[in-house]
Amino acid sequence: MIKNSFSCKGLFRRKSSCAFVIGITGGMGAGKTTFAKAMAKCGAHLLDVDTLAHGLVDSSPEIKSAIKSTFGPQFFDEQDRLNREKLGALVFSDPSLLNALNEIIWPSLTQLIQDRVREFSCSRVPLVLDMAVLYETGCHTLCDYVIAIDAPMEMRVERLMHSRNWTKEEAEKRIQSQKRILENIQKADQIIWNVGSLEALEQKAKEIYSELVKSFSE
Repeated sequence: MIKNSFSCKGLFRRKSSCAFVIGITGGMGAGKTTFAKAMAKCGAHLLDVDTLAHGLVDSSPEIKSAIKSTFGPQFFDEQDRLNREKLGALVFSDPSLLNALNEIIWPSLTQLIQDRVREFSCSRVPLVLDMAVLYETGCHTLCDYVIAIDAPMEMRVERLMHSRNWTKEEAEKRIQSQKRILENIQKADQIIWNVGSLEALEQKAKEIYSELVKSFSE
């Protein structure tokens, strides 16, 4: 499913900088990261926000301290490393706890993303921003074009059970915790309904990237 016509011409929200930023968003198991990596294979710079967030937490004493104060020290090992699976099992079971964690991490994370995007401000190579909470954090305003990846609930559950070794209940709980993401992806410039093969999704990413680069160059 594509929200807009395939032609991307005239849809860009150009910013003052000359960098062209493509935002890729979507919920767990939809195929967002696969799509973003396929664009990176075409030559784009890739900013993986999950990896960025992990590094931020690992390197920030302030964030670690806030997590310990809010949730307890039991989520860190002897080397002061966060056990993300253990904390995730807690916060994804309670929306209020997830919101509390987001309030700790998001301010520093959004600033870091802005800094990273600024580093590419004079690049003529497109930057792909792979971020599930693109709209929730306001980072969509950094993008010239946003693509959302979506898929049926049952397919997403199956993918998460296979890729992360979660139970069906765990996968469903994680997906249900992302209701705001599912609502916000309707705001994207283009929505890709990922119900085919991995190869089909990667091919779609290549086609759209080529069209975007062509339109950006005109």
